[in-house]
Amino acid sequence: MRTIFPISLGLALFACAASAQETTPSAAPAAVVQPVAGESKTDAAMKKLIALQEGVNHLLEDIKDKASADAAAEALVKSKQEMRAIVDGMPKELTEEENIHVEQVYTPRVDELAAEYAKLVAELKTKNFYDSEALTKALNQ
Repeated sequence: MRTIFPISLGLALFACAASAQETTPSAAPAAVVQPVAGESKTDAAMKKLIALQEGVNHLLEDIKDKASADAAAEALVKSKQEMRAIVDGMPKELTEEENIHVEQVYTPRVDELAAEYAKLVAELKTKNFYDSEALTKALNQ
């Protein structure tokens, strides 16, 4: 069995822990992601994580001023907490076959989202996060 750590946490960490300052474990209970018929718990969790990260990226794309930065901060924190909870509830190990499946099916999208997220945060940083303390804090949690 191999660990799922690189894929699942890779996805969650680029959004959930954009800063290495995060040392406090999630206060949210582990999320229970219900798979649809014929779907593994890992597939269901990865799909939910990807959907949440897409939402985070959309939040960041929509920031155009201090008011929108402040408004996005609360939703960003909630998304990050939900992502952490999902990761906490994921299987810690996969078989070799499961690991290959996860890498083939999800890694391309994860990489794309990670690059997009990094670009969006870099753009916001050049604008000093629109002087939003709430957004700065949310991105560093």
